[in-house]
Amino acid sequence: LPIEGMAVHSMWSGPVFLMGGVNLEEAPLENDAAFLSLGDIAYHPSHHEIGIPYSTTQWREPVGSVYVTRLGRIEGDLAPLVEIGRSLQRKGACKVIFR
Repeated sequence: LPIEGMAVHSMWSGPVFLMGGVNLEEAPLENDAAFLSLGDIAYHPSHHEIGIPYSTTQWREPVGSVYVTRLGRIEGDLAPLVEIGRSLQRKGACKVIFR
Protein backbone atom coordinates (compact mmCIF):
# COMPACT_ATOMS: atom_id res chain seq x y z
CA LEU A 1 0.00 0.00 0.00
CA PRO A 2 -0.78 2.61 -1.05
CA ILE A 3 -2.44 1.46 -4.27
CA GLU A 4 -3.90 4.16 -6.45
CA GLY A 5 -5.62 4.40 -9.79
CA MET A 6 -8.81 5.32 -11.56
CA ALA A 7 -12.05 3.63 -10.52
CA VAL A 8 -14.76 2.90 -13.08
CA HIS A 9 -18.18 1.33 -12.80
CA SER A 10 -18.43 -2.38 -13.60
CA MET A 11 -19.86 -3.30 -16.97
CA TRP A 12 -21.01 -6.84 -16.15
CA SER A 13 -21.15 -7.33 -12.39
CA GLY A 14 -23.65 -4.63 -11.49
CA PRO A 15 -23.10 -2.46 -8.41
CA VAL A 16 -19.30 -2.74 -8.29
CA PHE A 17 -16.59 -0.22 -8.95
CA LEU A 18 -13.29 -1.43 -10.36
CA MET A 19 -9.71 -0.23 -10.36
CA GLY A 20 -7.58 -1.90 -13.02
CA GLY A 21 -3.84 -2.13 -13.43
CA VAL A 22 -3.29 -3.58 -9.95
CA ASN A 23 -0.69 -6.35 -10.07
CA LEU A 24 -0.40 -8.16 -6.76
CA GLU A 25 2.68 -10.13 -7.87
CA GLU A 26 0.87 -13.00 -9.58
CA ALA A 27 -1.38 -13.59 -6.57
CA PRO A 28 -3.33 -16.82 -7.06
CA LEU A 29 -7.07 -17.16 -6.72
CA GLU A 30 -7.74 -17.89 -3.05
CA ASN A 31 -10.56 -17.31 -0.57
CA ASP A 32 -12.63 -17.40 -3.75
CA ALA A 33 -16.11 -15.96 -4.09
CA ALA A 34 -18.52 -15.20 -6.91
CA PHE A 35 -21.18 -13.56 -4.72
CA LEU A 36 -20.05 -10.45 -2.88
CA SER A 37 -21.64 -8.09 -0.37
CA LEU A 38 -21.51 -4.36 0.26
CA GLY A 39 -17.99 -3.43 1.38
CA ASP A 40 -16.19 -6.62 0.30
CA ILE A 41 -12.82 -6.01 -1.35
CA ALA A 42 -12.11 -8.41 -4.21
CA TYR A 43 -9.17 -9.02 -6.54
CA HIS A 44 -9.42 -10.56 -10.00
CA PRO A 45 -5.96 -12.09 -10.52
CA SER A 46 -6.19 -12.64 -14.27
CA HIS A 47 -7.51 -9.11 -14.96
CA HIS A 48 -5.40 -7.34 -12.30
CA GLU A 49 -8.45 -5.51 -10.95
CA ILE A 50 -9.62 -4.63 -7.46
CA GLY A 51 -13.38 -4.38 -7.10
CA ILE A 52 -15.61 -3.10 -4.31
CA PRO A 53 -19.35 -3.79 -4.47
CA TYR A 54 -21.65 -1.09 -3.18
CA SER A 55 -24.52 -3.57 -2.91
CA THR A 56 -24.88 -7.35 -2.99
CA THR A 57 -23.75 -8.62 -6.38
CA GLN A 58 -22.43 -11.54 -8.40
CA TRP A 59 -19.04 -11.13 -10.12
CA ARG A 60 -19.68 -11.67 -13.82
CA GLU A 61 -18.04 -11.49 -17.22
CA PRO A 62 -19.56 -12.00 -20.68
CA VAL A 63 -19.08 -15.78 -20.22
CA GLY A 64 -21.06 -15.81 -16.95
CA SER A 65 -20.21 -15.94 -13.26
CA VAL A 66 -16.51 -16.00 -12.29
CA TYR A 67 -14.59 -16.33 -9.03
CA VAL A 68 -12.41 -13.63 -7.52
CA THR A 69 -10.20 -13.47 -4.42
CA ARG A 70 -11.94 -11.87 -1.46
CA LEU A 71 -9.20 -9.73 0.14
CA GLY A 72 -11.16 -8.19 2.98
CA ARG A 73 -14.08 -6.03 3.93
CA ILE A 74 -14.62 -2.33 4.61
CA GLU A 75 -16.48 -1.84 7.88
CA GLY A 76 -18.28 1.05 9.51
CA ASP A 77 -20.58 3.55 7.84
CA LEU A 78 -20.74 2.43 4.20
CA ALA A 79 -23.14 5.16 3.03
CA PRO A 80 -20.27 7.18 1.46
CA LEU A 81 -19.14 4.04 -0.41
CA VAL A 82 -22.65 3.61 -1.84
CA GLU A 83 -22.67 7.26 -2.96
CA ILE A 84 -19.28 6.89 -4.68
CA GLY A 85 -20.49 3.80 -6.54
CA ARG A 86 -23.71 5.45 -7.66
CA SER A 87 -21.89 8.61 -8.78
CA LEU A 88 -19.53 6.57 -11.01
CA GLN A 89 -22.54 5.54 -13.09
CA ARG A 90 -23.46 9.18 -13.66
CA LYS A 91 -20.12 11.03 -13.65
CA GLY A 92 -17.54 8.51 -14.88
CA ALA A 93 -14.10 7.54 -13.55
CA CYS A 94 -12.57 9.00 -10.40
CA LYS A 95 -9.23 8.62 -8.61
CA VAL A 96 -9.08 6.12 -5.72
CA ILE A 97 -6.28 5.55 -3.20
CA PHE A 98 -6.13 2.51 -0.91
CA ARG A 99 -4.04 3.12 2.22
